Amino acid sequence: MDNEKFILLTLEENIEVLEKTKSTLSKDIMGLINEFEETFERGNKVFVFGNGGCAGVAQQMASAFIGRFKSGKPSRPVISLSSDASLITALCNDYGFENIYKKQVEAYVKEGDLVIGLTASGNSLNVLKDTQR
Repeated sequence: MDNEKFILLTLEENIEVLEKTKSTLSKDIMGLINEFEETFERGNKVFVFGNGGCAGVAQQMASAFIGRFKSGKPSRPVISLSSDASLITALCNDYGFENIYKKQVEAYVKEGDLVIGLTASGNSLNVLKDTQR
Protein backbone atom coordinates (compact mmCIF):
# COMPACT_ATOMS: atom_id res chain seq x y z
CA MET A 1 0.00 0.00 0.00
CA ASP A 2 1.40 3.40 -0.90
CA ASN A 3 1.63 6.24 1.60
CA GLU A 4 -1.33 8.22 0.27
CA LYS A 5 -3.67 5.21 0.44
CA PHE A 6 -2.45 4.43 3.94
CA ILE A 7 -3.11 8.00 5.09
CA LEU A 8 -6.59 8.06 3.55
CA LEU A 9 -7.48 4.68 5.06
CA THR A 10 -6.26 5.81 8.48
CA LEU A 11 -8.30 9.01 8.28
CA GLU A 12 -11.40 7.07 7.25
CA GLU A 13 -10.95 4.71 10.20
CA ASN A 14 -10.63 7.71 12.52
CA ILE A 15 -13.85 9.19 11.14
CA GLU A 16 -15.65 5.89 11.77
CA VAL A 17 -14.39 5.77 15.36
CA LEU A 18 -15.52 9.37 15.96
CA GLU A 19 -18.98 8.63 14.56
CA LYS A 20 -19.33 5.57 16.81
CA THR A 21 -18.07 7.58 19.77
CA LYS A 22 -20.55 10.37 19.10
CA SER A 23 -23.51 7.99 19.03
CA THR A 24 -22.50 5.68 21.90
CA LEU A 25 -20.39 7.62 24.38
CA SER A 26 -21.79 11.15 24.53
CA LYS A 27 -23.90 10.42 27.65
CA ASP A 28 -20.92 8.73 29.35
CA ILE A 29 -18.69 11.71 28.53
CA MET A 30 -21.28 14.12 29.96
CA GLY A 31 -21.49 11.95 33.08
CA LEU A 32 -17.72 12.14 33.50
CA ILE A 33 -17.77 15.91 33.03
CA ASN A 34 -20.40 16.17 35.78
CA GLU A 35 -18.34 13.92 38.05
CA PHE A 36 -15.28 16.14 37.54
CA GLU A 37 -17.25 19.30 38.32
CA GLU A 38 -18.85 17.78 41.44
CA THR A 39 -15.41 16.69 42.63
CA PHE A 40 -14.00 20.20 42.19
CA GLU A 41 -17.05 21.85 43.80
CA ARG A 42 -16.52 19.69 46.92
CA GLY A 43 -12.92 20.90 47.08
CA ASN A 44 -11.54 17.49 46.14
CA LYS A 45 -8.92 16.43 43.60
CA VAL A 46 -8.77 14.17 40.56
CA PHE A 47 -5.94 11.63 40.35
CA VAL A 48 -5.21 10.03 36.99
CA PHE A 49 -2.64 7.44 35.93
CA GLY A 50 -1.75 4.78 33.39
CA ASN A 51 1.11 2.91 31.78
CA GLY A 52 2.99 3.77 28.58
CA GLY A 53 0.92 5.97 26.27
CA CYS A 54 -1.82 6.20 28.89
CA ALA A 55 0.77 7.68 31.29
CA GLY A 56 1.29 10.40 28.68
CA VAL A 57 -2.46 10.97 28.46
CA ALA A 58 -2.61 11.25 32.27
CA GLN A 59 0.15 13.86 32.21
CA GLN A 60 -1.61 15.77 29.42
CA MET A 61 -4.87 15.77 31.40
CA ALA A 62 -3.14 17.23 34.44
CA SER A 63 -1.43 19.86 32.30
CA ALA A 64 -4.66 20.84 30.57
CA PHE A 65 -6.65 21.20 33.79
CA ILE A 66 -3.94 23.14 35.58
CA GLY A 67 -2.82 25.32 32.65
CA ARG A 68 -6.28 25.97 31.13
CA PHE A 69 -4.44 27.41 28.08
CA LYS A 70 -5.42 31.06 27.69
CA SER A 71 -9.05 30.33 28.66
CA GLY A 72 -9.10 32.55 31.72
CA LYS A 73 -10.67 29.68 33.64
CA PRO A 74 -9.25 28.79 37.06
CA SER A 75 -6.84 25.90 37.38
CA ARG A 76 -8.30 22.60 38.56
CA PRO A 77 -6.52 20.10 40.84
CA VAL A 78 -5.83 17.16 38.52
CA ILE A 79 -2.73 15.19 39.44
CA SER A 80 -0.97 12.58 37.33
CA LEU A 81 0.47 9.71 39.34
CA SER A 82 2.46 8.69 36.24
CA SER A 83 4.75 11.72 36.21
CA ASP A 84 7.41 11.17 38.87
CA ALA A 85 10.02 8.77 37.45
CA SER A 86 12.05 8.72 40.66
CA LEU A 87 9.04 7.78 42.76
CA ILE A 88 7.77 5.20 40.27
CA THR A 89 11.13 3.45 39.99
CA ALA A 90 11.58 3.46 43.79
CA LEU A 91 8.12 1.96 44.30
CA CYS A 92 8.73 -0.57 41.54
CA ASN A 93 12.01 -1.60 43.12
CA ASP A 94 10.65 -1.80 46.67
CA TYR A 95 7.07 -3.02 46.10
CA GLY A 96 6.90 -4.35 42.53
CA PHE A 97 5.45 -2.85 39.36
CA GLU A 98 1.99 -4.07 40.29
CA ASN A 99 1.96 -1.66 43.27
CA ILE A 100 3.31 1.59 41.81
CA TYR A 101 -0.12 3.22 41.78
CA LYS A 102 -1.49 1.43 44.83
CA LYS A 103 1.10 3.03 47.10
CA GLN A 104 0.46 6.49 45.66
CA VAL A 105 -3.31 6.12 45.95
CA GLU A 106 -2.88 5.10 49.60
CA ALA A 107 -0.70 8.14 50.27
CA TYR A 108 -2.58 10.87 48.39
CA VAL A 109 -6.24 10.04 47.83
CA LYS A 110 -8.80 11.26 50.35
CA GLU A 111 -12.52 10.58 50.64
CA GLY A 112 -14.36 12.40 47.85
CA ASP A 113 -11.41 12.46 45.45
CA LEU A 114 -11.89 11.02 41.97
CA VAL A 115 -9.44 8.33 40.79
CA ILE A 116 -9.14 7.56 37.08
CA GLY A 117 -6.99 4.71 35.82
CA LEU A 118 -6.32 4.63 32.08
CA THR A 119 -5.58 1.39 30.26
CA ALA A 120 -5.68 0.96 26.49
CA SER A 121 -5.81 -2.83 26.68
CA GLY A 122 -8.17 -3.00 29.63
CA ASN A 123 -5.80 -5.55 31.16
CA SER A 124 -3.31 -3.46 33.15
CA LEU A 125 -3.69 -5.04 36.57
CA ASN A 126 -1.72 -2.32 38.36
CA VAL A 127 -4.18 0.24 36.97
CA LEU A 128 -7.38 -1.74 37.38
CA LYS A 129 -6.91 -2.80 40.99
CA ASP A 130 -6.10 0.70 42.17
CA THR A 131 -9.33 2.22 40.87
CA GLN A 132 -11.45 -0.38 42.72
CA ARG A 133 -11.41 0.89 46.31
